[in-house]
Amino acid sequence: MRRSWVVVGAIFAVAGALLAYVPLSSTTSSSASLAPGEEIVFTVSSILGTYGTKVDLFHPYLEVTVGWSAGAPVQLDVYPCGSDSNCTHALSRAPVASGNASSGSVSFPAQSGVWYSVLLNRSGSSAVVTVNDTGPLAGGLPGMVLFFVGVGVLVAGSVLKPRSRVPKEEEAPPDDQPEPA
Repeated sequence: MRRSWVVVGAIFAVAGALLAYVPLSSTTSSSASLAPGEEIVFTVSSILGTYGTKVDLFHPYLEVTVGWSAGAPVQLDVYPCGSDSNCTHALSRAPVASGNASSGSVSFPAQSGVWYSVLLNRSGSSAVVTVNDTGPLAGGLPGMVLFFVGVGVLVAGSVLKPRSRVPKEEEAPPDDQPEPA
């Protein structure tokens, strides 16, 4: 076993897992003022990463938070729209999150590439609505790569045998030099 390889592999694997798992940056942030009956349509995605997809081992779903503030209690519902960016049939589905208060927030697990509609009910007052999600650095892809490299180095260090070294005093003299008398 090569201990230095095992240590380096373990450090890479832990650092990669942290980069892939720990949310570091806001990937979607939008805010709008909605009148009763209006909606915000959004999706979460990452240019470089795989987070929020079934491919990502750490984040098959992302936690999205929808916050609001209004002058009076309002009913706010979040509907999944699938691949329909217009969300024409959103109301035919069950909401994934709902809230009823003058201010607050609701969270739900979202998938990358799926469109969602945040709808303010038709009675009540206007509200300022903010949609946020946080994801790992660059979508977790650098962290996943570093994790798998670390695991590979860790396994290699565990199975490789150290080189045998001959101590200097037992080394044979070179052939072209005579032995000392």
